[in-house]
Formats: sequence, structure tokens, C-alpha cells
Amino acid sequence: MSKRRNPVTQEDVREAAEKLKKDGRNVSVNAVIEIAGGSFSTVGPLVREWKEQEAALTHIEIPELVLDSVKKAAADIWKTASSLANEQVERVAKEKQKLAEETREYEEEVKRLESALKLVEKESSDLKKRLETADNRASELRSSNAALEAQLQEKKAEIEKHQAMIERQELRLSELQKELLAIAKKSSK
Repeated sequence: MSKRRNPVTQEDVREAAEKLKKDGRNVSVNAVIEIAGGSFSTVGPLVREWKEQEAALTHIEIPELVLDSVKKAAADIWKTASSLANEQVERVAKEKQKLAEETREYEEEVKRLESALKLVEKESSDLKKRLETADNRASELRSSNAALEAQLQEKKAEIEKHQAMIERQELRLSELQKELLAIAKKSSK
């Protein structure tokens, strides 16, 4: 007897019965218990159910007209299913082609944008270089301007100094001219 821990199921009984039938042995409750295990009270009703199903299958005679109708219905179902499957395959193929075209378009757009980006990056780099050059030139001009401002201030200071000297000389000249006039007046008297 087989030692089994799980309860015997209808499927276990069916498999055991089929094996017994295949081996040419009689399908009995004891023979099934030897293969599948279980108890007489559990296996007995399951074996009886299997035997009833077997008897029903072997005694059913299907008329030729019904068989032809079933074959025709099966052929129609197969034809419809094949047609639907083919339509589905065609639809999927079209969608795949459409997606492939869209992917190519997107890839071309990406390439175009990458090229444009490279051009913009180059222009940006060129502009940065020009800006750096302009900044350097502006710095040089500010330094030069500061030096020129300093020179201008020096020149203004010199001019003011010379103007002050000229004013003093003119004042001295005016005093000397007055003295000379006074001397000339004294001498003419």
C-alpha cells in the first residue's frame, strides 16, 4: 500500500485508473488504493464516479450529421480565429513600421539638434573668447586711462604752477612798471 500524507483527489484516482486500464488490469477500489493510496471510504466514491464517466463516454453515439456540424463549426471558428489573428498581426506590423519611422524621425531630429547644439556651443565659445579679449582690452584701456589721468593731473598742476608764476611775474612787472613810472616822473621834474 502506498503511504500518502495528502488526501486522495479525483485527479489521483483518474491517473491510477488510467494506468490500470492501460496495463490491462481491472479498475477496482483496492487496485486504485494500491497506486494512489487513501482509504476505501474516500477512494470508493471517486472510483465509482470515474467508472460512470467512462461508461458515459463509451456509450455515447454521435450522429454523423452532428459530427459534420461540429466539424463545420470548428472549421468556421478556426477560420474566424485565423482571420482575427492575421488582422492582429497586420495591425501590429503596421504599428511596428509606424514606430520604426517615428523612431527614425526622432533620431534624425536628435542628430539635427546635436549639430545645432555643437554650433551654438562653438559660437558661445567664440563669444566667450571675444568677451575675454574685450575685457582684457578694456582693462588695458582703464590702466592706460588711469596713467593718462595721472599725467593730465600732473600737467594741470604744472599749468597752475606756471599760471601762478605768470601772475606773480605780471604783478612784479606791474610793480616794476609803476616804479619805473615813478622814477621817470621824478627824473623829469
